[in-house]
Amino acid sequence: MFDELWQFPNCLGAMDGKHVAIAAPRSADSLYYNYKKFNSIVLLAIVDAKYWFSLIDIGCNGRVSDGGVFQQCKISSALRENWLQVPQEKVLKNSNISLPHVVVADDAFRLQSYSMKPYKDYKNETHKNVFNYRLSRARRVVENAFGILSNLF
Repeated sequence: MFDELWQFPNCLGAMDGKHVAIAAPRSADSLYYNYKKFNSIVLLAIVDAKYWFSLIDIGCNGRVSDGGVFQQCKISSALRENWLQVPQEKVLKNSNISLPHVVVADDAFRLQSYSMKPYKDYKNETHKNVFNYRLSRARRVVENAFGILSNLF
């Protein structure tokens, strides 16, 4: 579905974290205080191409980065150890190139065999620009889903 809607083939979902504001327990000191300068817990989610939440993890203190939350949660284990039974590599349409299925994420996450993130240095390289543009389009789905969820509450 990501291929048809967002021109990013073999994509299982888009992943990101969202800080949810809380009143921190008095005994927590700065444990829940995040870089945005408020107390929060982190909602980590993988969203499909149509804005449906596929996997979520919530409750990690706001002081931890999105990448750190991911490394500590069961979603990371599920992808790393293939508990989710991710399909094998697939040949791209109109091509002989075989690529793995991946989750798209922003630069806060580590590059893994099951995840893709944007190129850091891509100036004057058309193929990297195109890749980053398409990854950004696919990744925006999770940010939009967080926006929709926030508007409900």
